[in-house]
Amino acid sequence: MKLQSIGLVANPQAGKDIRRLVAYGSVVGNREKATLIARFLLGLQATLQKEVKVFFMPDPYSLVKSALGVLGGRVPSLCFEEAPITVFGDAADTVAFTEFAVEEADVEALVTFGGDGTNRLVAKKSALVPIFPVAVGTNNVFPENLDPTLVGMALGFFLEGKVSPDQVLERSKVFKIKRGDCLADFDIALIDVVLASESFIGARALWDPRSLKMVAVTQADPTRLGLSSIIARLLSISPREKRG
Repeated sequence: MKLQSIGLVANPQAGKDIRRLVAYGSVVGNREKATLIARFLLGLQATLQKEVKVFFMPDPYSLVKSALGVLGGRVPSLCFEEAPITVFGDAADTVAFTEFAVEEADVEALVTFGGDGTNRLVAKKSALVPIFPVAVGTNNVFPENLDPTLVGMALGFFLEGKVSPDQVLERSKVFKIKRGDCLADFDIALIDVVLASESFIGARALWDPRSLKMVAVTQADPTRLGLSSIIARLLSISPREKRG
């Protein structure tokens, strides 16, 4: 009998981008991420009555293995398998892992430890597989700031069938970006699409506000971070509204 399985993405680069140089943003270190993963795993195993396989993304810092070390090397009801992908230490790892988890491992859910950028990459390849995000990024507009233990418990109840999908899942809005006359999607965005007059993308940080020409958003909340909060000064848009 095939075990239920999930995919686990832990991005070691999340919460460390260039904005820390000028904006006094907090840094979510890899040791803290390992601790958060450990708490998620404890919440998950506490709600399981059968064994579940966890396929996890390898990374240069071995975040999941570090989390298992925190927990003494094993977690009851969970068996772990590192995905057989080539590690580059960049965004390509997240994309390759998600493709493996969805198309080959046939996981029933994806768990992300990252921010808006990490979840955007996962959403590009996740198809209809639900995403359970844990916020460890910078803006964290897409992933809600929930305790990882609670996220693990919610996933466990979902896998066990103790709650209906609509009690723990909700469909998110997405921008599908096309280029020119090409019918295929060029990219997607979960929160915002920005048009700027800069010549180079660089670190994707907007230094000069005068270069900002357009912002399109799926949601806008004045209490969140990022460019979408500027739109919220004019109009608040909840994640559940069927508009942007």
